[in-house]
Amino acid sequence: MINYLEYLKYFHHPDYARFVRYPNALKILDLLNSSEQFRTMIETQEHAQLLTDKFIQNWISLSGRLNKIGPTVVKEETPGGATVEVNGLGPKVQTQAESLNGNSP
Repeated sequence: MINYLEYLKYFHHPDYARFVRYPNALKILDLLNSSEQFRTMIETQEHAQLLTDKFIQNWISLSGRLNKIGPTVVKEETPGGATVEVNGLGPKVQTQAESLNGNSP
């Protein structure tokens, strides 16, 4: 089996990598080739499912970011009267006066 995994490394070559539908598979191939511990671990259903779940979460997160037209903005007013705007770039704080004047920080 190790010889076959070694043989599959040709998919790293650009001429063949373009046919790989799931690029994470190349990382798994590297791990299978290089780590006896990984090969042993992935044999258990629990670890295989954990790895699958992580890939799915990563894919959902990435596809969500790629499909966004713009950053998601959430505005909340703090007890001090400031408006906190949270988007993909991080939190921005806008004072009540800036909010009334229509100014952005």
